[in-house]
Amino acid sequence: MEFGAKCREDHYLFEDGTAMCNHGSYGAVPRKVMEKQQSLQLSMERTPDRWFRETTPRLFQESISALAEFTGAKKENLMFIQNPTTAVNSVLKSFPFGPGECRAGAECVVLEITGPITDADQIIQQYKDALEKHPNIKLAVIDTITSPTAIAIPVAELVSLCHLKGVQVLLDGAHTPGQQVLQLEELGADYFTGTLHKWLFAPRGCAFLWVRSDHHTTVRPVVTSWFYQKDLQHQFHKQGTRDDTPYFCLPAALNFHRELGGLGRIVEYSSQLRKDATKLLLDGWKTETLGIPESLQAPYMECIKLPLPQTPGAESRYPPTPQGAMSLQYDTFQLYRVQCAVVCMLDALWVRISVFVYSTRDDFLRLRDAVLALMARQDFPDFHGPYWPYLLRQETE
Repeated sequence: MEFGAKCREDHYLFEDGTAMCNHGSYGAVPRKVMEKQQSLQLSMERTPDRWFRETTPRLFQESISALAEFTGAKKENLMFIQNPTTAVNSVLKSFPFGPGECRAGAECVVLEITGPITDADQIIQQYKDALEKHPNIKLAVIDTITSPTAIAIPVAELVSLCHLKGVQVLLDGAHTPGQQVLQLEELGADYFTGTLHKWLFAPRGCAFLWVRSDHHTTVRPVVTSWFYQKDLQHQFHKQGTRDDTPYFCLPAALNFHRELGGLGRIVEYSSQLRKDATKLLLDGWKTETLGIPESLQAPYMECIKLPLPQTPGAESRYPPTPQGAMSLQYDTFQLYRVQCAVVCMLDALWVRISVFVYSTRDDFLRLRDAVLALMARQDFPDFHGPYWPYLLRQETE
């Protein structure tokens, strides 16, 4: 199976003329997997009673078995869940605080990794310092791959470090399944959550929570439903009447993953194109990356600083603020049909590019040229993104 333009043409439903440079935010479902979900939904509507009483239990077992094999996990430790946000809430709201420790009064300590980053030891040391400074920490929530900055965090070492300090670890692996090899039982964390719609081809609303077996008696789903106080997996699965077809499409999604050649071939194509796209943008914009070592760089994503505005109009429209980031992100699509993720950090605007199996060099040529054109523009159409009123309100509060 071919990558690039041929893959896009044969397997995806993108709008003609759109350059896709932001797979990482929402993913994209291949045609085969969409057709599988539609067939499952038709089956559900034809015989609803049979679907919920007979078909659903069978499909659940097939899907959870496929997930267990792919992630190196025991089936009984895995729960399907809609997204990592729900998974994190499930852990936090049922976390077993000790006597005198109040969940409502708990302090949230945010560790901002400072750069420039030279190696994994630098990140580990920052965690050591934070744990020394805050000895009462009970739970560490750690990104496996950071979202805007695309850093692959050395989680195995951090899990060991936290456990030495008596701190439980919840790994937020939203970007990990499909970018990195997973062996959850060997990783040693207490909890792990990941999405399956970003880099593993499943429909949106398909994610999972892994809970180490010794925590099964404390973790509870956010919603209490039919199987309250039964085994943990059924408490998460039996959540009233709902459409679970995103979960049941996982075998089809993993089959598509295998047809593409598996993780090794996908990483080889996507990481090389990511490097080429980064160089192309740096040459065109004369800017910089975050300087992340390749050993800590996410395979499919990278963060690149955007050039400065060249006109008073562009300077006014694209200030280094969340408002400016949203305006630029919106304009690149509305005016040039380029989808990208723009963020404001370090007093500047940056774009996080995402590269995947359907991406081509031309996508990033179009991104380069669209940004240069916008930064040189003086007059702009009178439209703004859907979050504009909210951002304006935030700026003035």
